[in-house]
Amino acid sequence: MRNAAVLTAAVLTTLALAPDASGQSSPPRSSRPRSECFDARFVSSFSAPNDQTVYIKVGTRDVYRLSLFSPCLNVDWTQAIGLKSIAGSDWICRGVEAELIVPNRQLGRQRCLVSDIHKLTPEELAALPRRDRP
Repeated sequence: MRNAAVLTAAVLTTLALAPDASGQSSPPRSSRPRSECFDARFVSSFSAPNDQTVYIKVGTRDVYRLSLFSPCLNVDWTQAIGLKSIAGSDWICRGVEAELIVPNRQLGRQRCLVSDIHKLTPEELAALPRRDRP
């Protein structure tokens, strides 16, 4: 079963950056452009075509491909996931800064490390099969 359900699990975070002068969290310093970073709190849906690839929708239009470090049991069947930044911020710019949390009735919560994050271009999104779109 391909999952295109709305993300029902709360996005999990542990540490937040100190607010800047406007009271908003700032993205972490990274060599990647800010447009390549996203705030984990704004993930709105996901799909997983297999156990090593997850597509997430951030906001209303941005879609990112998360490549997982190793197979993540049941990620392609689950109805809910969490995304946790391990870099000390809600902002995620690189795969090594994030882990996926996948509920599993038999094993409990499974933590799956993200190895790479890629923001899809409009052309890549258009080429993505409809069943795989978040």
